[in-house]
Amino acid sequence: MDGKGGVRGLGRRLKFKKRYLQMILEGRKRSTIRLGRLVLRDRLLTIVGDRGPIALARVDEVTYKKVRELTDEDARVDGFRGLIDLFRELRRIYGDFSLEDDV
Repeated sequence: MDGKGGVRGLGRRLKFKKRYLQMILEGRKRSTIRLGRLVLRDRLLTIVGDRGPIALARVDEVTYKKVRELTDEDARVDGFRGLIDLFRELRRIYGDFSLEDDV
């Protein structure tokens, strides 16, 4: 696979930065957009912060897209105001990425 990310397996834990944990617990962040293709081993995941497990979550759906296919609605469901804010955060976490990279 070209670009950053690639295909990687996801265990039973999904780690989030502290600033997103409250949004998750309040239901304001209902998805996560991550660079690459994550393959789930289990639909039940433990949400983890810096201090350990926070909550259990059930994954209802996994959708793969190219970065160029993301919409403002995708960004809002992920807890951002829009694509510009989402792209800024992805760049902060992953560095440069291409519009052709998988998310």
